[in-house]
Amino acid sequence: SSEVEWSADDLAATVRLRVFAGEKWVVDRTLLRGLRKTDPRVVRRFIGIEPGDPVRQSAVLDLQRRLYGLGIFSRVDVRIAPGAEGSEAREILVDLEEGRSRSVQLGAGYDSESGVRGLVRFSQGNLFGKASTLSLDLLGSQKDQHLRLIYRQPYIGNLHAELTSTIYDEHEDRPDFVVDRRGGQLVIGRDLGRWSLQSFLSYRLVELEADDEFFNSEIPLDSRNGRVASVTPTASYDRRNDPLDPTRGWNSSLQLEYAFPALAADADFLKLFGQATAYLPLGRLGVLAGSFRGGGVEPLGGLPGDSSRAALEASVPAAELFYAGGRTTHRAYRRDELGVVGETLLLDPSRSDSDPYPAGGGGLALVNLEYRFPVAGPVGGTLFLDGGNVWTDYRDIRTEAFKWGAGVGVRYLSPVGPLRLEIGWKLDREPFEDPYVWFISLGNPF
Repeated sequence: SSEVEWSADDLAATVRLRVFAGEKWVVDRTLLRGLRKTDPRVVRRFIGIEPGDPVRQSAVLDLQRRLYGLGIFSRVDVRIAPGAEGSEAREILVDLEEGRSRSVQLGAGYDSESGVRGLVRFSQGNLFGKASTLSLDLLGSQKDQHLRLIYRQPYIGNLHAELTSTIYDEHEDRPDFVVDRRGGQLVIGRDLGRWSLQSFLSYRLVELEADDEFFNSEIPLDSRNGRVASVTPTASYDRRNDPLDPTRGWNSSLQLEYAFPALAADADFLKLFGQATAYLPLGRLGVLAGSFRGGGVEPLGGLPGDSSRAALEASVPAAELFYAGGRTTHRAYRRDELGVVGETLLLDPSRSDSDPYPAGGGGLALVNLEYRFPVAGPVGGTLFLDGGNVWTDYRDIRTEAFKWGAGVGVRYLSPVGPLRLEIGWKLDREPFEDPYVWFISLGNPF
């Protein structure tokens, strides 16, 4: 309870708070009701409340959140049952309503790089009452086709970790070449508050094809096609206020991929990639957003310290190198067309009107600054500055070699993220480059 006493001139107040201790309650047991198909032992893995624990409302809300997170219940109601007079013991009642286990989802979209796209997903949830999900994804566009069979299990034995396994076949028609990937991936992940930890174990066949004779002569066949067996631990930390359209906070992630020659795999390299993004609210004026991304590839198949292009191509398939340029990296350049001329961006000397051919590189650095401001209702505008480049060797990264671009855009905040129309101009244009490019896309660039 509270009491307030005002001064004689009503300019100051004294507030007294009185806090009274309530009854002490402890958990007696937890009862589950409403399960028809689901194994109760699976649900109890996620309860996290033991007999004898103090009854806390925060623990009750966390339990409700965890059970909804399984994706198999349409309703979760957690209540504290009344106890006998004078008794501290209380029962936790968990009323559950199982949702539909089988579903078909359809989606459609458009962006300026891939064109019109569509998605069909067939899902079977709560397999054998174990809260597992099996889904088949068919994603097609004018440039890309993806087929994925995904199995998700929200627990591994007694560990509070999630298991996801994927078999996929992907075809990607990029501006200057075509990439085909086929393989499988096993992911073990766990969330620890704002931390998310994951480990990827994958095996894939990678094929890169191009019709241009000059490109094929510059990129060896052994580098265009390869087998990659790798393990990739990843850690991320998120303090954003909204994952779809954040206005404050920051997030960062770091991943290290080790590709090793096993099971007939011929790739042998280390690949490090990290990124950090921050958002500064400006009140009614909008949001200032900034991002840094960088990475490096170290070939392990040749002599130690060999940073030549040949050493990179001997150990790393071309499709696994870094590329930049496009709607999510550097918006003054078309997809993959950011690079150092003569190193990671090749020109055919026999043709004066030749377009550049991206060769990929072992070093990447990108900086993005963006001012997002409101215009009217869900419509807003952006001013942005993008900089960076792609180098053959990460040891060659220099800020003086950054290529810069600036641009403007219009944003419409839809329920699934911002729809963007943006135009970017090159600030240090090469003679063979277009002065500007434009993009239509969904979601934030970083």
